[in-house]
Amino acid sequence: MARPFEDVALVLCSHGIAGGPGAADGHVQRLRAAGAFAEIAAACLNGSPALAATVDATTAARIVLVPFLMAAGRAFNLVLPERLAAARRRDAVRLAAPVGTHPDIALLAAAVAEEALARRGWPSDETLLLLVAHGTTRDPQSGVAARDHARTIGAAGRFASVEAGFLDEPPAIADLLAGRRVAHAVGIGLFADAGPHGSDDAAAPFAADPAAVYAGPLGPDPRLTAIVLARAIEALGG
Repeated sequence: MARPFEDVALVLCSHGIAGGPGAADGHVQRLRAAGAFAEIAAACLNGSPALAATVDATTAARIVLVPFLMAAGRAFNLVLPERLAAARRRDAVRLAAPVGTHPDIALLAAAVAEEALARRGWPSDETLLLLVAHGTTRDPQSGVAARDHARTIGAAGRFASVEAGFLDEPPAIADLLAGRRVAHAVGIGLFADAGPHGSDDAAAPFAADPAAVYAGPLGPDPRLTAIVLARAIEALGG
């Protein structure tokens, strides 16, 4: 049986962590097992394998580039185009929207939060859900996805309240935790990897609060593979 995209190479490009693509590798392995594309590879903007070299190593007629990024900020708008411009096969590339801006991210974040609450026996209607993102005052686009997802989850009414909090722009996570009017809080990290930001920095404000828990970053969650695939198919017009 032919692959649905037998003439397409999928490249999943992360920001890069510890000199490599990080959690993107796990999603690449699951996509390879599914067998939908001629080739599937991970790359990163900072580290190895580099984006341009990965794109040029493909042999399929078409290439779909899926940014394993959680926002449509500077990395997507400036850094990625600069790295891709160095690729010989850049004209064969179809660029997908970032994984982290897909609307299903809100559904996944809510599910992970409810799983964390169930383990502790905390009711969701007495819990503040905090979507934790990096953000930056230097790039207004960096926090847009987090705020959009917070509004989507909040509209469903599954939690007492839902807020977006940031490491590098207001509102700060610690301020939101201190100012909540409900018993509990759960944090979900809108980060591609469990690196310094996605684990240590995001978790620190929750550590001092016994009625709050940080459930970790979304990026490594195996369920995110389906969103990577959805972005690829969308970019290919499927």
